[in-house]
Amino acid sequence: MSASNHSSLVSARRSLAIALSAMVVLTVGAAILLRIVEGWDFFRALFFVIITITTVGYGDEGISVAGRWISIGVMLLGIGGTTYAFALIVKVVLAHGADWRFRMRRQIERVSGHTIVVGYGRMGHPLAAQLRDAGRQVVVVDFDHERTEAAREEGFLVLRGDATDEDVLEAAGVKRAAQVATCLDDSAKNLAVVLSARDLSEDAFILGRINGPNEERRMRLAGADKVVSPLHAGAVDALRLLVRPAVTELASNHLEVGLDLGMVDVTVERGSKLEGVALRDVYDHVPSVTFVLRTPRGGQTQLRPPPGVELGAGDVLVVVGLSAEVQWLSDSAVNQRAA
Repeated sequence: MSASNHSSLVSARRSLAIALSAMVVLTVGAAILLRIVEGWDFFRALFFVIITITTVGYGDEGISVAGRWISIGVMLLGIGGTTYAFALIVKVVLAHGADWRFRMRRQIERVSGHTIVVGYGRMGHPLAAQLRDAGRQVVVVDFDHERTEAAREEGFLVLRGDATDEDVLEAAGVKRAAQVATCLDDSAKNLAVVLSARDLSEDAFILGRINGPNEERRMRLAGADKVVSPLHAGAVDALRLLVRPAVTELASNHLEVGLDLGMVDVTVERGSKLEGVALRDVYDHVPSVTFVLRTPRGGQTQLRPPPGVELGAGDVLVVVGLSAEVQWLSDSAVNQRAA
């Protein structure tokens, strides 16, 4: 899709407006001439012109020779003009379909740090919705017409195309994306998407869907940071409901009805308020929060690390606590100049 599609739509609309205006002028002008020549009232003359243009023809109106010449002109110009106008209407409809895709691509070109969800099916649809609820910018990529229309109607940025094609992933902004989640039903296609996405972006976090345990190794070798199996995830959820129903219900209520709890992972950015700050000072601001600290330096992971530990750029805090305190942590971890 290119700018030529947009200009084609504008041109078609302009031509259609001119054609319709010409038809109105022809119809009214011919009706006025017949009123003068035949002495008819305006409505009778207008009716005669319309049934002539539409070739309906309700019989002989008994018009004069001059009126017949007017009718011949109406038939020649009107029938041709009507056919041309209908052709332009079809062209406008087709060009409009191409234009929304052009405008959508223009919007996608302006986003960054977004999540690309490949496949708007049984897994991709709820995933995209939950990502949006979490405040993430989502770009949906799917080849199916009905699915892309459904995603567009729900307000997502949409790209129709085959995500195994690198050009489609580039158009979705994979080089600017923070995350890519491939949720197609076909494991081979998911593997191809992961390969292409990792080749185009070294920094994006890639989640790959698998349909069997033997596929995990290949998906990780292709470049996926994490893999997910819907069948395995469903079994794990069922196990939690059976073994730890109270804990599972609490987590579910937090996610679905919004208990005043927050659970996020926060990356300390260079230049943020948290960089170089000892945890004792952080604990004073967020006494309810429980930390898990994962540092890039040696990959150490600590549960509730000691107060003397200083946070550095790249450290990841996995936190759970009151929403207001978790939000304060998230805001403080962002580079102030970038924010």
